[in-house]
Amino acid sequence: MTNGFQKYGVLGNIEFTGATLVGTNLTWAAPNAQVTLSDGVTKYPAAQVPNSYPNMFNPWVFAYTINVPTASPNISLKPVPLSSKVSKITVNGTVILPETAVPLTGVTNGQQITITVTAADGKTVETYVLTVALV
Repeated sequence: MTNGFQKYGVLGNIEFTGATLVGTNLTWAAPNAQVTLSDGVTKYPAAQVPNSYPNMFNPWVFAYTINVPTASPNISLKPVPLSSKVSKITVNGTVILPETAVPLTGVTNGQQITITVTAADGKTVETYVLTVALV
């Protein structure tokens, strides 16, 4: 697709201070099978090679929970766009610069934080919803 990069209105990551993302299992391939070598005993690789990481941010999953300690409900988040060419990012409706930390004070259980990313084409928009869980 010509100029397809202009339609990337997604985040590459969200960094948190005072909160923990409850992410997804990010899997990139089928599990690597072990094989028995010619001695009939030795396995290669010696242990199963992981094919996924648990609790990760996935740019194409748009709803997450964030765990926030009840005793300290003040957090900050920093949306990091997948493309450096995004035209706009908002957090709860306020426009921010990419990779800018946004402080949020007194978050409450069940509160939703909305991050909207507008791609370089100015039309393609994706919205992430983070739901606060006080723990």
